[in-house]
Amino acid sequence: MTPEQVVTVFNDWRLDKNLDDGCSLSISMPGNSLPGVLMSELDTDVWMYLDGTLIERLRIVAIEQTWGPHGENSLSVTAACYRRLLAGRHTMNSLVIGPSTLGAIAQQLIVHTQTQTNGNLQITYGTNTTTETTQRDYVPGSNILELITNLAATGIGMAWSIDENLVYSAKNANDFTTAPQPVELGNNALSLTKPSGAQQFANVVIATGDTSQTTAYQATSPTLPTDTRGRWERYASFPSETVQGNVNSQAEGLLRDTLSPQIQYRFELERGRYLTDSNYDLGQFITIVEPPQTVPSASNSSIPLLTIPGTAVTAQVTAQTLTVTAAGDLTIVMTAVRTYPE
Repeated sequence: MTPEQVVTVFNDWRLDKNLDDGCSLSISMPGNSLPGVLMSELDTDVWMYLDGTLIERLRIVAIEQTWGPHGENSLSVTAACYRRLLAGRHTMNSLVIGPSTLGAIAQQLIVHTQTQTNGNLQITYGTNTTTETTQRDYVPGSNILELITNLAATGIGMAWSIDENLVYSAKNANDFTTAPQPVELGNNALSLTKPSGAQQFANVVIATGDTSQTTAYQATSPTLPTDTRGRWERYASFPSETVQGNVNSQAEGLLRDTLSPQIQYRFELERGRYLTDSNYDLGQFITIVEPPQTVPSASNSSIPLLTIPGTAVTAQVTAQTLTVTAAGDLTIVMTAVRTYPE
């Protein structure tokens, strides 16, 4: 299968990519254009290219058409990557998978849904280098994407993808390369924002599974009794989980993620640099240079009262947004979560 029609007329489009659950595409375009007429919900794919290279393949999941009083005819098209298509798939019967690696279990879930009648999404299977092992018991009706997302948070974690060629692959959560080019304001970054991550903090995690076969499990930070911030709790529910040990490991994994408050940097990249040395991939580790700060004296603003030097920190790219207008203007905004030494 190859693309049949090139979309040359549009108002704008936006691609949102997320490390956790894939990507989505929105396109605003004339409703009476040839591609607009040929597009069909649920069975038409969008192939995205960058400088002639295929970078994404998505399925159109919604088309909203609007007619105005003066002959206006516009379409708002929404497409989802194949990873997100798994949110519309469920287990058809009870499954017992493992003991096996996280990547192998996720692959078996995809195999399960693709072997159902007319369920083949044409996903093929590439490399799996995950090392964390577990066993999973699944009940009928469980959502495939939710199961894999929960699986990815087990133990040392898993990063998985379905690429532009519809090839599934999985690796350990931290098995990504480090980009040599840092993110630096005034160099390749047009803006840099560091929001608060305190709302993500927790030093106690309570997890529950299938209440008929498991009991609630509490994972607690060893430093909780002396933590000056007090007690901060997070609750997580895994209603399809029937194995107590898996509930426990989910809680411990979530606690590991919440003990160090996530600091999520947002930055806009200069277009030319994104297309050359700053084309960061999802999951890639990068260096972000926080600019230095000078606090002026209240009595004389020309005299520095306090100088805070710039700091270089390590972060992992977790989200990307590409926006293109009909005029060809490209905006690149990325989110990266600060990482800490193990």
